[in-house]
Amino acid sequence: MTGYDEYIDSSQITIYHLIPYCRRPDQNEMKDHLSNISMNNIDKIITFNELYKQGVTSQQLLEWSVPIDIAEKYEMKVLDLTKVFYNCSLPWFGPKCQYRFDTKLLVSFDDIVRRNFIHRMAHDTLYDDNIGTCYSFLTNCYNYPLSVCLDWREICDGKLDCTNGEDEKYCQLLEMNECPDDTYRCHYGGQCIPLTFVKDGPTSADCLDGTDEIELYEEELYRSKSACLTFPTFRCEEHTSRHLRSFPCGDGQYALSDIGPLSINRLCANGRDMIAVFYRMKPLSQPLESLSVQMFDSTLVSNIDILKQILLNSTSIYMMIPCESIGRKCLTNWLFKIEVYYAYSKFHFIYLPNRLLMDFALFINPDFICFNPKDCPALTYCVIDIGINNGLVCCAASELSNELLNGDTKMKNALEKLFIRCSTTGIEQSCSHSSLFHCSLSLKCISKHRLVDGIIDCYFGEDEVFPTCQLNDSKRFMCKSEQNKCLSPIAVQNGKNDCQNGEDETTENQRNTLKGDVPFALLCDGKNHPLLLKSNETDETNCQYWPCNNPYVRCNRLQNCADGTDEHNCPKLKCTWKGTSCSRRLSTNLFCFPLMVLMEQYLDCEIYYTEDEISLNTAHNNETLEYFSYDSSCTSLEELCVRMPSITPVHEICVYPLETSYTIIMPYWFILIKKNICPFFQKNVRKIEFDKSFLISSQLGYFPENSIALLNQNNSKVKKEPTINENISGMKNWYCNRGIIMHFNDNKTNKCLCPPSYFGDRCQWQNQRISLTLQLVHRVETYTIAIFQIIIMLIDEQRQITSYHEQITYVPKRDCGTKYNIYLLYPNQPKNSFTNYSIHIDIFDKISLKYLASWYLPIPFQFLPVNRIATQIFIQNKTMISKLCPLYCGKHGHCVEYINRKFLYFCQCDEGYSGDQCNIKHNCSCSSDSYCLTSSICVCPMNKFGSKCYLKSSICQTSNNPCQNNGICIPVDDRMSLNKSTCLCTENFYGTRCENMKNRIDIEFDDDKISMMTFVFIHFITAIENDNHQHKTILKKITFDQNMITIFITHSFHILFIELTNRTYYLGVLREKFIESEHIQTRILPNYQCVSINELMNNTFLNYSFVHRAKYYPYLCQQQKQLKCFYDNRYMCICDVNRFSNCFTFNHTLSYDC
Repeated sequence: MTGYDEYIDSSQITIYHLIPYCRRPDQNEMKDHLSNISMNNIDKIITFNELYKQGVTSQQLLEWSVPIDIAEKYEMKVLDLTKVFYNCSLPWFGPKCQYRFDTKLLVSFDDIVRRNFIHRMAHDTLYDDNIGTCYSFLTNCYNYPLSVCLDWREICDGKLDCTNGEDEKYCQLLEMNECPDDTYRCHYGGQCIPLTFVKDGPTSADCLDGTDEIELYEEELYRSKSACLTFPTFRCEEHTSRHLRSFPCGDGQYALSDIGPLSINRLCANGRDMIAVFYRMKPLSQPLESLSVQMFDSTLVSNIDILKQILLNSTSIYMMIPCESIGRKCLTNWLFKIEVYYAYSKFHFIYLPNRLLMDFALFINPDFICFNPKDCPALTYCVIDIGINNGLVCCAASELSNELLNGDTKMKNALEKLFIRCSTTGIEQSCSHSSLFHCSLSLKCISKHRLVDGIIDCYFGEDEVFPTCQLNDSKRFMCKSEQNKCLSPIAVQNGKNDCQNGEDETTENQRNTLKGDVPFALLCDGKNHPLLLKSNETDETNCQYWPCNNPYVRCNRLQNCADGTDEHNCPKLKCTWKGTSCSRRLSTNLFCFPLMVLMEQYLDCEIYYTEDEISLNTAHNNETLEYFSYDSSCTSLEELCVRMPSITPVHEICVYPLETSYTIIMPYWFILIKKNICPFFQKNVRKIEFDKSFLISSQLGYFPENSIALLNQNNSKVKKEPTINENISGMKNWYCNRGIIMHFNDNKTNKCLCPPSYFGDRCQWQNQRISLTLQLVHRVETYTIAIFQIIIMLIDEQRQITSYHEQITYVPKRDCGTKYNIYLLYPNQPKNSFTNYSIHIDIFDKISLKYLASWYLPIPFQFLPVNRIATQIFIQNKTMISKLCPLYCGKHGHCVEYINRKFLYFCQCDEGYSGDQCNIKHNCSCSSDSYCLTSSICVCPMNKFGSKCYLKSSICQTSNNPCQNNGICIPVDDRMSLNKSTCLCTENFYGTRCENMKNRIDIEFDDDKISMMTFVFIHFITAIENDNHQHKTILKKITFDQNMITIFITHSFHILFIELTNRTYYLGVLREKFIESEHIQTRILPNYQCVSINELMNNTFLNYSFVHRAKYYPYLCQQQKQLKCFYDNRYMCICDVNRFSNCFTFNHTLSYDC
């Protein structure tokens, strides 16, 4: 599966997944027998020699769905001419036409994967015990079947799941790890990621534990974002829980508590928790169900002979064990043990023979509680020898709990407390590492990063009262209401007040408001801000200069103007519902405008405007139901997709009379929205903060007014393709777990394609792997056409390249900001624990195939089953060859220093050579026009592909080059498609085929001060509906003795500023609505300068608080008719066409675009 994530959140982060699905058998799986392939699968059998004689090309073979390796060997002419070629009948494929997918549709493999996972939503239970996944490289961990065995996410989760404790071995190294100052430390895993990756989108978590992104704690939102059964990508597969006490669902989702026999609500969308409950409950009726009712009122010893037969070698949670204390006196010859299913099966109950069988059966008040001493070292103070020699130690139940364990709920609560005590106490008198904090009362060592994180890690709470501000950690949140209390980042907006006054739960805008920096659009809007009610100056006082009809109150469903003009000509919606026996129309303003836009796009709806005031009452004319309201609220996408439960109208819409209340009719539109819109946007729906204000471009006007429409433009929009409906079997979708099912030979046998994270005949085993996220950054000062080939290799200590590597083509103009998610697999299963691996990355200029540089990425914590690495790579424009190098590289290599590692060198060998000193000559089978990096890795030129670069990409050949206006055709990844390409356009053009001329902006300078500058900064401000405005900045050089610069852009914008190096601003362009393919000619004159408020206001006004001073900003525009813009330390303000000061936050710290 390759491609861009279709669920892109508001941060505009694009994620590219490279997930190869392959047959990945385990050691016990038999190879596919190809001797009896059905002839029905084959269209024609012909020898390769005959194909050559008929002039069949490798391109034709690819069109016949021939495997790429066979097509390439055919092109190389290295095939045995006497061997036969199998031309498959659709939809069969494979070397002998042995496979087909479980669909009749001719769709891409990417679509097959997505459809397979999306259709899992409809199924409520797993179908058999063989469905589920296991981490098989640790033993003695669970006694349950495949569906609920050890998950890799349970390794280093703070709980001993294996009897020998191997799952928690070396995990203290995660606690001790520290990260460089310019990175972010993931809270639980100790992983280090770039600071720019923090809070860049909820679907783009780069920490394995997800702690780089704020979590929404509302249960419905949490669950909706955790329906990982439908997502086969990194966001789920490479994700552990940020909650230490949780149950892993096996696919990236978590149940936020332990499970027990009383669990009736499904917590895991895939049902794994219910299966675990089933297997915990299953032994309750066995083997005791065969006993008579009367026996339960008698003692265990009185039934000893019968109990021996059913409990002595029992595999259930009930067991009867003999005294094993050799040479010592036993309490009794026989003991009766129960493995308790609460608290992660950490405890065992022991009953003496004189107890009632009923007590034993129902877990009532045990005589002893036993546990693994590694689990609870602090509880060993009360251990006594009762004759058990199975690795457990035991205490009298009264020593560990003063509560009566005589009921299911009471027992669960008591064991929960005991579990917490186990997890938060220790026996350590001191800590061995400076990065650890010693809990002096709880005798436990934890990472200093866990201090004051809102979670009690030390039993007596020492970690939550430590004065953390003295740690001088700039990434912590300082509580204004509590001196010397600095919160861990994960305690901020975690759903509870960790600061005394709760400022940690406020948003950035709310905190600014408390300091007096009220969001500009909330001033004088007719609604008192709740945070300012006790202030002398609120957002609604001193509003005499504030116009009642401005962009931020217009059409807000409140009448701010006495005559109601601010609510005239506002958007409304017309929709048509087509029922089985009638159709109904709805006209309303009940939906929020962004939802109206989506309804217009996806449903039979239309946005319209009316000049006249509308009735506030429901009307019904000509089969149309009208309802309009001014209650200041509207139905949003978030409310419908996340918060509103499923709605099922009782009758068909035509049953109701037209006079029916809107409350009955509206659910029908709600259903359409949830069915046709929510699936595309539900994963990105986020709660818009009530106090946020966003830039609105309305009434900005057009400056300069005159422009030229550029020719040769094609502004047609691509319509969304209709969804193809096909009945898909739920059982078949689950057959391969997280893999994809195929039919083999006769349609009666199933095979599985597994992603790199799984292997086995049903993808049932979880793989050891490296999950790598790369973001490439290439910064240039001028418009440059650049294409790079990135080769990512796993190497061992001897710098030997393992068999697994990946290549990606990076085009900065196309892929700026993209995150690449890539898997690397170890050469052996399990991996060699004595070998230290690392990642070596080479980069080549794709056009010239010139080697440019290399990067080195260490793999920390190699004891973990999954090594998660997220990093940025900054591409330089010149080859980095070290002049002073300690390595001897012989005649066929040169010494190179890694870009990101000072004083770390390696020998970059010439083509055809390898080895530490480039002294080993190897045979290279790459095509002559490619670059032979190693004997098995070829770097292909632009229009070639295949492992040896012999296959030609027909899509970009000169005869049918789809790119116009001298654009460069770049084939997409051949693993995605052989018939798709992208066009890299020259500076003046844009579009999928470079068919459109870019917006051209000519900026002429009349000021001598500007013409003397060597460069200027150009700021583009773009208003976004219900979201923060976008601010892009580019640097533009000014040619000597020239007074004009020209820029070409494709992105929309509403405001353009010029900034000089002395922080002087000029207004260049205003566009209330962006116009495509426009030639704008503007001049920068002295009176276009944006003036500081320090020059516009006297000291009296300047000394006012912001919330008071800002209310006079409209007055500045009204009094100074020539004033175009002004600014303060936080806002930039435009005087719009109505002389209202439209202000928005403006970051005076420069940032560069890609």
